[in-house]
Amino acid sequence: MDLILILTYTGFCIAIFKVFKIPMNKWTVPTAVLGGVVIIWTLIMLMNYNHPYGKYAKEYFTSVPIVPSVKGIVVSVDAKPNVLLKEGDVLFKIDPKPFEIKVAKKRAQLAEAEQQFKQIEAQLEGAKARVAKAQADRDRAKKSFNRYAKGSKKGAQVFSKQEVENRCELYNAAEAGLGLAKAELQKAQLAFESEIDGDNTKVAQIQSDLDAAKYDLERATVKAPSDGIVTQVALRK
Repeated sequence: MDLILILTYTGFCIAIFKVFKIPMNKWTVPTAVLGGVVIIWTLIMLMNYNHPYGKYAKEYFTSVPIVPSVKGIVVSVDAKPNVLLKEGDVLFKIDPKPFEIKVAKKRAQLAEAEQQFKQIEAQLEGAKARVAKAQADRDRAKKSFNRYAKGSKKGAQVFSKQEVENRCELYNAAEAGLGLAKAELQKAQLAFESEIDGDNTKVAQIQSDLDAAKYDLERATVKAPSDGIVTQVALRK
């Protein structure tokens, strides 16, 4: 910049000397030189005064602090400082053993819940069979009671009053048994039909817990969220 200003001023001086035919002697040349020094020094001082500057250089960049989603003991640190990484590269690993145990536990609970659901289905079928049997017993007891009651009303009194009462008690007992069987059937039906999104509620709950355990196991291996460089590695095994 300084050289450009000097050359520009020199060109103006030569043009002025030639246009106005100013003689070049010991007065004109030093005056022109001195004037140029003053003008250039003034411009440089003004530019330095108004131009912003700082004592230290500053650099701005986007940084992403890495915080794991799960807690545990760090078993390895794979990231190296100032080495370019791709998205998905492993940064560090947390001990996966506790999460693997939890996944195995939830799988066992899921298998147990599915087996219990099959048992509930079998109980429902058994309750339906018991209702059918209790209804048949009730109908048979009712027919017998009606026959004894009709026979006791005839003039010959084919059946005694005691026999009619016994048949009545048998009929009432069969009616009560049918009511109990229906109640058990309703209970089994409710347990069988307890579902969400087409799955049994207990099975769905344990399946959700299993998915969460698998998610935690996957997050035990911390990976780079995007392409970039690790500038600070403060983590240790």
